[in-house]
Amino acid sequence: MGDDLDLRELQRTGRIGRIQVEFESSGGQSSGKIIIPSNLDRVETAILAATIESVDRVGPCNAEMKIESISDAREDKRKQIVGRATELLKKWESDVSPDAVEITEGIKDTLRVEEIRSYGKEQLPAGPAIDESKEIVIVEGRADVLACLRYGVKNCIAVQGTKIPKTIIDLCKEKSATVFLDGDRGGDMILNELLQLTDVDAIARAPAGMEVEQLTQKQFMKALQSKIPAAEIKAKLNIGGKKKKEKKEKEPKKPHNKKAKVTPPNHGERKAGERTTPVETSPAQPPQPPIALPPEVFTRMKGMVGTNEAVGFDGESKEVFVTGTSALMDTLKNATAPVKMIIFDGIITQRILGLAIEKQVELIIGINTSGKIDPKSIKIYFFKDFF
Repeated sequence: MGDDLDLRELQRTGRIGRIQVEFESSGGQSSGKIIIPSNLDRVETAILAATIESVDRVGPCNAEMKIESISDAREDKRKQIVGRATELLKKWESDVSPDAVEITEGIKDTLRVEEIRSYGKEQLPAGPAIDESKEIVIVEGRADVLACLRYGVKNCIAVQGTKIPKTIIDLCKEKSATVFLDGDRGGDMILNELLQLTDVDAIARAPAGMEVEQLTQKQFMKALQSKIPAAEIKAKLNIGGKKKKEKKEKEPKKPHNKKAKVTPPNHGERKAGERTTPVETSPAQPPQPPIALPPEVFTRMKGMVGTNEAVGFDGESKEVFVTGTSALMDTLKNATAPVKMIIFDGIITQRILGLAIEKQVELIIGINTSGKIDPKSIKIYFFKDFF
């Protein structure tokens, strides 16, 4: 290519830097990488690269050269400088002295997190005044406990799912209990369980479609002050009434009518036939699964009922993570392996869906949904669809 592009001459004049060769030998063949720093212009560099690629012998051996890439070191350096400058600017802006309001709120947030304690055998999130207070406020999850602490309610405790812990049942026997739940379907399910299993005194609900943790201070205090006596809710839902107990007590006093069953044998046979028909057909018609799950996944899902567990699976139906429903958001956010399916013993909310869409999850199976949700590309099913 002439003296102008002779490598020795270019090296002597400093237009070509020190040539680096990295190679290894295996099975009688040697392969390696050649790095050539160039101070030539673009055209001359491209010609030099094509010339090197035409080399077919190195000493007595046949050789094959292939150019992998030509990179502009100055451009790479420029990108590195821009990236570092952006990083320094962000750090500088975050280090700028905050105003008094930001300082105050930052301190309060830190104290709230420190105030949360784990209470009872189930290690439920609770406020610091749960023991000494004669009244308690029962909420759904850890985020709701934080909301209570934010607005000065320190005698709060979370149920952590639809399965009511024994600690909550015992506290309701000892203290005056107010239930403060989200205004969605999940809140309805938890309320129904609490009314049946515990002796709560009052019910408060967030506005329809909202969660306790989303409320402003004004909305929070208004909802809590608008609580309704639990007896009224029980009467409407016909839960735990005395009439039912009286009926159950009177039912054993009916053995005097046994003769009536013997006198009309034909009618008795018909009634027996009519009763056995629905009993035989109901177990014979289990819900048809909307999709086919691998046997091990189906078995795993059946064992999760009432456990407040959340399990993530990859594309090959292998478990990626196992966590509690309250920690599902953080676990999914920090998951490094791809998650394609989530099964959890909890309520599917729009927040969970939003993160699942971001993580490219394809399928979610839960207990129920919290009001109206937009699943977009994710398939959603419930436990009751499978068994």
